[in-house]
Amino acid sequence: MTTVFRPRTMLATLVVAVCLAAPALASITFSDGTFDLANYGPLLTYVTDPGMTSAVQQITSGGNPGDAVQFTLTFPGTGTFEGYQGLINNSWFYDPGTQGALASITFSEDKFIHQDGTITLTGSNVRLLLLQGGNYYIGAVPVNPVFDTWAGGSGVLTAADFAYFDFVSGTFDATVHPDFSSGVLQFGLANYYGLVLNGGLTLTTNFDNYSATLNPVPEPSSLLLLGSGIVGLSGLARRKM
Repeated sequence: MTTVFRPRTMLATLVVAVCLAAPALASITFSDGTFDLANYGPLLTYVTDPGMTSAVQQITSGGNPGDAVQFTLTFPGTGTFEGYQGLINNSWFYDPGTQGALASITFSEDKFIHQDGTITLTGSNVRLLLLQGGNYYIGAVPVNPVFDTWAGGSGVLTAADFAYFDFVSGTFDATVHPDFSSGVLQFGLANYYGLVLNGGLTLTTNFDNYSATLNPVPEPSSLLLLGSGIVGLSGLARRKM
């Protein structure tokens, strides 16, 4: 019996074999739609004026729908102000060194802003907060800047999209990024306002439906095996023609 080599059929078989023999690392998703603060560390706060006050609470109604987390920032009066708030989840850990390097993080969250004064929003974001090696990093995804209406934001963030932030000194450095290939990452969320005001103001911001999906870098061994197989089949096909 004569054996007939069919390169295309063999290539398809090889692709299936590679996928079965060396499966890609599974994506992991951290999500929260209730925000029980017992699952989070203490509120992190940085404010530029000692007259500013900061608070956080879980609300059982007013979410999108149901429970949500509510940040409050109170600004004392006339001037230029900045306020950062953050929460780190106590159990959302990922170690790229042992679980696989990350290519990106797909992040989404819903946001609701209410004010008791009069300002105009020129921009708005939802922010993913990372803790790695004692340092905090913030990555932002744009949201439609509206008051008293739930708005959702979603996007894909790479390590370069995160900036270093120090909640003690207020240092913000967009040139310093987390390491997506080594070092344990811990996940949370952050809130920020930068305002120029002519009077006192209180802003409450509700967040709901937090989701952070970790997208691993494809296994290089699988890609190498697939590439080697393609090269080998190409040579076989040329010899049989």
